[in-house]
Amino acid sequence: MAEKHHLLHKLQIGGRPKRSAVDAVMYLTTIIDEANKRHQTTSTLCIDVKGAFDNVYKERLLQTMRKMKLDQKTVRWVESFLSERMASLSFDKDSEKMSPIETGIPQGSPVSPILFLIYLSPLFTLMEQRHPDIRCPSYIDDICLLVVGDSPQQNCALLEEEVTTCFNWGKDNAVAFDDPKSELMHFYNARKEINDPYVNIVLPNGTLIEPSGVQRWLGFWLDRKLTWKHHIRTRTTSAIKVFMALSRLGNTERGLSQSALRQLYQSCITTVADFGAEVWWNQQKTQLAPFQKLQNMAMRKIAGAFKTTPIAALEAELGLPPADLRLDRIQRAFTARLFTLPENHPLLPLCPDTFPKTLDNERQPPPGTFTPWYDQKPTKPHYESRLIRNLSLMNGNIQPQSIIEEIDVSADAPWDDTSFIDIQIPTGPKDIVAQKHREKHFFTHVNPKHICFYTDGSLLEGKAGTGIFACRADETVHESKYYLGTEAEVFDAELYGIMKATDIATHITRDEDITDPWTRIHPKDTHLCGGPQEPWNNGTHTLGPGACPGQGK
Repeated sequence: MAEKHHLLHKLQIGGRPKRSAVDAVMYLTTIIDEANKRHQTTSTLCIDVKGAFDNVYKERLLQTMRKMKLDQKTVRWVESFLSERMASLSFDKDSEKMSPIETGIPQGSPVSPILFLIYLSPLFTLMEQRHPDIRCPSYIDDICLLVVGDSPQQNCALLEEEVTTCFNWGKDNAVAFDDPKSELMHFYNARKEINDPYVNIVLPNGTLIEPSGVQRWLGFWLDRKLTWKHHIRTRTTSAIKVFMALSRLGNTERGLSQSALRQLYQSCITTVADFGAEVWWNQQKTQLAPFQKLQNMAMRKIAGAFKTTPIAALEAELGLPPADLRLDRIQRAFTARLFTLPENHPLLPLCPDTFPKTLDNERQPPPGTFTPWYDQKPTKPHYESRLIRNLSLMNGNIQPQSIIEEIDVSADAPWDDTSFIDIQIPTGPKDIVAQKHREKHFFTHVNPKHICFYTDGSLLEGKAGTGIFACRADETVHESKYYLGTEAEVFDAELYGIMKATDIATHITRDEDITDPWTRIHPKDTHLCGGPQEPWNNGTHTLGPGACPGQGK
């Protein structure tokens, strides 16, 4: 719903489909590259929302959703979701009494990130209105205030105005920012670092933020010239630590097999080392050396080979590509992914107008002479930004005149039409509603060619379970119950009951000419309603879920 109706700001990158932390850093570094080509200075102030999910004020969130003109059903659902919540602390099997929670969003819920983004979205709208020259890419609760100017002093003056707007908005909306996590950084191409005392920033609460030598944001370490030396050293060091820990799990005599060690290397070690290669990898030997060294160590351990064994032989024997080819593949995958991004993705306006996926954004041509991305045989390539350099990896397959076919993978199939579904929520006492249900489906129960299933999930004293009952011609044909343990929720029990009922119906009717077996669900916990719903096709049989309000367990 948030993506369909464009409820969120385009620079709110985290917690949304087709957007990642790599996209946020690619956006930031592309802006820095373009500013460096114009001999300008880029300044960033990274601030963090204190407490994030735990400090969301429910009434303010509901007010924001109403201002977005969300339907009342969604607003009421969110209000119910955040009401009557309880929590307790447990230490060494000793638990306190449950206490009510009046603020915050549950940690770990799949709904929490999008609710938090909705909660913060007015801030980005306000920033865009008051400070149109300043960008603010963010990832959930990590916000980066970005400004490009002629000097660090000019940038700091603008950043102080913007951060004051953030703090003032935070006071009015019960949002606090974590001062110790705030970092200031200036990016420029000058050989000598600028040490002017006026390049500092003073936050509205009086905290002094001085420029950092290396800025960490979303798992990346960015230095002043974007050499990535600190980032590569940190990531490879972390990967070596993981390798040393995993190397104890097997050797040539005992432990994990060769294939298992190879799988661990690819899933647990390379993913740590290669993080962010889409942004920093530029085919330089100085960048490649630590990654190839790490792979050589891993291959000798996996194969149990001597140090003098040729590396090319080990790579061929273990089926592992060289480190540079692995990093190239990561960048190519990122470039190919650009064709699948939604139209409001922040990276698309940064692509050149000649790129087939680019929107008509009236982008100004870059100053100077830069190598176009579609040039297949450049003598001395000089690209405007790292994003343009990544696009050049696809020029063997894509050119400006190429026509990109777009397929909506989320579109419903023609046979998935749900417009005929009649959803009704009955009201009234349970016994009266149950009697109406029996009268409505009397002929279904007495017809020997029909089979009816009733399922019900429950959660009592922390233990979940589900029960299934089936009848045909007013005779019981199946009864069963299933215990799902203490980790399942009542919704899990309901869905498990539906799944088992359809499976049992398939087996019962496999050798019989029955064309309409129905599964009905108890609505006490699922909040479903009466009336047939969309059928599931299963060979010659048709299985469809419905709901039976008021039906006993």
